[in-house]
Amino acid sequence: MAGGGTHIARHTTAPNHAARAGRATGSTPRRGDARGSATAEERERSLGEVLCDRLMDEPEAVREVWDQIVTRQLDLRDSMLEAIFRACGKRSSLSGGGLRAAIHILREANAGGMLQAPGRKEAAVISIIKWCKEDAGSFDTILNELDDTERTPEVSDTLTAANRLYSGLSDAYGAST
Repeated sequence: MAGGGTHIARHTTAPNHAARAGRATGSTPRRGDARGSATAEERERSLGEVLCDRLMDEPEAVREVWDQIVTRQLDLRDSMLEAIFRACGKRSSLSGGGLRAAIHILREANAGGMLQAPGRKEAAVISIIKWCKEDAGSFDTILNELDDTERTPEVSDTLTAANRLYSGLSDAYGAST
């Protein structure tokens, strides 16, 4: 129990440590915060990440949040893509969400040069696979968003593995054969 007191005290000071590090209020503590030491993961959260936080409680705001990201020309991060495509997946295509909305956002991001960072487009596609597949044909629809130069054996293997990993977890089609 003697070591436990120190551990608890460090956890109780983590929000103060986060504030001193300059992160946005209400941000999720990152690894290293509880230890009280600075890490490479500690950084100020971007405006885009703060905007995307809204999507946890309001997935219906995905288009509004996306439009703000595009209008303000914010740097797109993998965590933002995950939040955006999760929100798309929570909404049916009839209510402006689903795979169709995710593909539309992916195309806009690609056309706007927002997916240029190494691995960024693959991260986007994996998030769409994870959150937005609607049926067994969705994977092919998603893969069609990659051009021939992006379909390297490594990328194909990664996306196929992601499809296997996420098949049936949130969709009924994986169980109906």
